[in-house]
Amino acid sequence: MQVTAALKLTKAQWSRCNMKILAQPAFKDRDKNPYTWLVYSYLATLGVDVHEFSPQKLLINHYSIWHRHWPERNLNEPNFFRAIAKTL
Repeated sequence: MQVTAALKLTKAQWSRCNMKILAQPAFKDRDKNPYTWLVYSYLATLGVDVHEFSPQKLLINHYSIWHRHWPERNLNEPNFFRAIAKTL
């Protein structure tokens, strides 16, 4: 689905999409940066199932989208192997 088409969906149409998002971060960093909290709170009102990331959830459950915010933070790690591990 194209982004412009998705923006035109009604609340009922969104709820029928059965979209499940694993977000990193989703809600936990609200005090530091409310951006992700605002985005995912709004999507939740539309019926989108949003979950905070954890490695266990990624391995055990099925998600439509794994949305990772600011992955470059982990890549600034001086140790190459630690940077790769933190990014995964």
